[in-house]
Amino acid sequence: MSWRVIAQDTHPSQGAFAFSVGRAGAPPGSAASAATGGVGPITGVILQVFARAVHLAGYALSFGVLAFRKMVLEPPALTAGGETERRVWRLAGAGQPLDPEILGGALDSSFGRVLAQRLGAALLLWVLVGAASARPAPAAAAALVLGLALAFVDGEAAHAVGTRPSWLGLGLNTLHEAAMGTWVGGLVGLLSVWRVPTIAVRRVEIAVRTGRLAAWSAAVLAATGAGMAVQHLRGPGDLVATAYGETLAVKLILFLAALWLAWGAAGAPIDRRPRAWIREAAVLLAVLVLAGLLASLPPPV
Repeated sequence: MSWRVIAQDTHPSQGAFAFSVGRAGAPPGSAASAATGGVGPITGVILQVFARAVHLAGYALSFGVLAFRKMVLEPPALTAGGETERRVWRLAGAGQPLDPEILGGALDSSFGRVLAQRLGAALLLWVLVGAASARPAPAAAAALVLGLALAFVDGEAAHAVGTRPSWLGLGLNTLHEAAMGTWVGGLVGLLSVWRVPTIAVRRVEIAVRTGRLAAWSAAVLAATGAGMAVQHLRGPGDLVATAYGETLAVKLILFLAALWLAWGAAGAPIDRRPRAWIREAAVLLAVLVLAGLLASLPPPV
């Protein structure tokens, strides 16, 4: 007999067992494989991790790049048209189609409520980005608000919804995802406009402003990450005794490595910083992959 249930955080679990009377039945492995379409547990986890990681990367390219535009480029009046503005909106628009988790999950109607919210928010965010060429300022503000809403909805498909009180878990998850998206998106946005002439003459100022944005993002990540760890771990021993804890420990190490790279980039000559930022962005992308894995693993609590 095969079984399949949907947890409160919308994660599916499935398996199979044999029930016999008088004579032992066949092992349930073949039945479970047939019920899952030939996709085993390991393959399913890999696909889920990949989908979540790409979803987070797409979120960073949309929400994070727009946050970079609002916090870094807009105050010194570098968003008034031109090549810089075109590159920023091109990146933001490219982020939304990168969401195979939403499209793949739509095949399972049990995820309907959360998937409908996520798909609706993502599509509306994409529409706002597309409409920005006519009225960029209002569209950018609306897209940022909607990006925060999408981060909140993502929490409904994560472990945050199972915490007590749930509002605290969802709030921490929202801020955590938004901060990571801002850090990654800010780096990508900075690299994309670095050689634009209007930016090239003000590189030191733009680099400092982006560094401040990254520092605030890292501080929020550290605070919310600590809060989420308290919610999902029974104690420090879980960091080495459970798969969830071990993944979280590796993620923390990579987070510290990204901080170290960011610190090194801030002290490097201005013309050498892009290489350091690329290494920093690569480490942060690895953090996104681990975040996808964490969402697919059962926490100890």
